[in-house]
Amino acid sequence: MNCAVSPPEPHSGAHAIAAMSRGMVWIGCAAIALMVAATVVDVLGRLVFGLALFGTYDFVQFALIISVYAGMPEASRQGAHIAVDLIDRLGGARVGWLLSVIGITATLLVFLLLTWLSLGEAYDAWRFGETTADLEIAKIWHWAAILPGLAATCITLSSLLITVFRSGRPLQQDVTDSAEIST
Repeated sequence: MNCAVSPPEPHSGAHAIAAMSRGMVWIGCAAIALMVAATVVDVLGRLVFGLALFGTYDFVQFALIISVYAGMPEASRQGAHIAVDLIDRLGGARVGWLLSVIGITATLLVFLLLTWLSLGEAYDAWRFGETTADLEIAKIWHWAAILPGLAATCITLSSLLITVFRSGRPLQQDVTDSAEIST
């Protein structure tokens, strides 16, 4: 039997952050669809006409960047990351809350550091005029896709931290009756 504790009440800005996060998922989905379409056209072009679609590698690389970084805020908001919750189950709700606060804080700090370091890399790409191999697209456009995703993830994690901290309850706590787990 799976019983989920009701999630903590969101703070006042959480709905806007959730809407931003969901909107970014649609951007990521569109990027994946375009990436698949370009790859299919390239493969069919090679098979049927013996011609490759020029720039497919650069395009797919850029679409992949968009899809990954646009999806990170929603994955963080939904707690869709891989987690080992053995300690949560053994320690109870208070331990679960503390581990949620520690985990979200540590993740937020990592993403803040990653965002900060990425700003330097973006500046270098712009300053040195780095481009992609085939289409010679300025690499700053890659960073223009990465940085908003990182910033949105930091905002989302901050929102989660506020929500969990104010509520005094863990972000997610599943109680599973091991006798009812089907094999």
